[in-house]
Amino acid sequence: MSVSIFPYGNAQEEGGKIVCQHGSDECKGNLVETCLIHYVPKFSDYFPVIHCMEGQGEPSSDLDQCSDSLSSDVVSNIKACAAGKLGKQLEQKMKEATDALQPSHTFVPWVTINGNPLGENVDILVSSVCETYTGPKPSACA
Repeated sequence: MSVSIFPYGNAQEEGGKIVCQHGSDECKGNLVETCLIHYVPKFSDYFPVIHCMEGQGEPSSDLDQCSDSLSSDVVSNIKACAAGKLGKQLEQKMKEATDALQPSHTFVPWVTINGNPLGENVDILVSSVCETYTGPKPSACA
């Protein structure tokens, strides 16, 4: 099973600049998460960091509190990426991936399993994954 996260949400491009639904802090958080995914591409490694950052309430500034599993070099690279040209290039790719979703997203988080959106009921994510997953069932499916 492949899981992907696209930190873009309901942002829009206006005059060549990305504008986020909840303001500049959301855009900064999206950049940090995008750069994290770039430098730590394995879902099982980056997702706990994103989960922690989102749970802190200020993803744009919570990388340091949530990155114990990452080396200081990786954290430095993520910060430099988010503040620079690479981050903007990567965020453009997240925009393109979000725009290419089929069916198109109508809210966030937009979760699909085998191309079928869960709709607004993301609370059924675990049970839906457990029903769909064909490999050995993880403990969460017990």
